[in-house]
Amino acid sequence: MKNLFLLLVIFILASCAKGSGGSYEPIGLRKLSEEEMLERVQNKRFQQQPVGVVFKTPEGDIITPERLKGFNQVDFFGDQYVDGNGVLKEVVIRKATSSDRKIMERLKEATAKALEEVAQEGNELSPTIVPGGGSPEVELGGN
Repeated sequence: MKNLFLLLVIFILASCAKGSGGSYEPIGLRKLSEEEMLERVQNKRFQQQPVGVVFKTPEGDIITPERLKGFNQVDFFGDQYVDGNGVLKEVVIRKATSSDRKIMERLKEATAKALEEVAQEGNELSPTIVPGGGSPEVELGGN
């Protein structure tokens, strides 16, 4: 359950960011929309994080794991970028806007619901393989 909580924290943090400062966007990756992020939670699918995921500033500088711990879920948001197989590859952490905070609240509610369903079903996290040989994902419950 501790790993699940950590996964939730990282997912929400990674889902919390819109433009403050730099204009870095990863080349060859696609930014997930708000609805896509919400859909991943509602479908109980989370990519294992932070394995293989690079966190960056809006200027494109890499954020170390130690430094990442200093970002909180209230003030920062993460734009998520995926490859052609839908595998999360980069997260750009930035100052959260009021719009981001609304998205974070929706994500938090959807995550709580998904976790409650998993608990009621008595299921645990089970790894699944992403089509195309991508990184493993974690699927909650029996979906």
